[in-house]
Amino acid sequence: MTGLYLVDMAAEIRAEIRASDYVFPLEREAGAQTQVGVLLPETDMLGALTVKKRLAFLCSIKGVDYDLGLAVYPNDATTPEQLLALAFNGQGMHGAASILI
Repeated sequence: MTGLYLVDMAAEIRAEIRASDYVFPLEREAGAQTQVGVLLPETDMLGALTVKKRLAFLCSIKGVDYDLGLAVYPNDATTPEQLLALAFNGQGMHGAASILI
């Protein structure tokens, strides 16, 4: 997911989340495809799973090959690095679009 496509997909994701939530690009490692992170403050596991389902549906109707990784604070981890690692590793994050929640 790169360039204009990333911007378009981020805008689509923003339309699916609350105004208090965040969508941002991620670079996992040098040379890796750009991925999208979604930060949902004040959201529990059930809320995150609901968003994950909505984003999976959005990707499927857009014809986007995707992976959706999920990690919830503090249930899964307590640092940003641990949360990102769990979200990446939990899903393999190998598709054309990777969205971390």
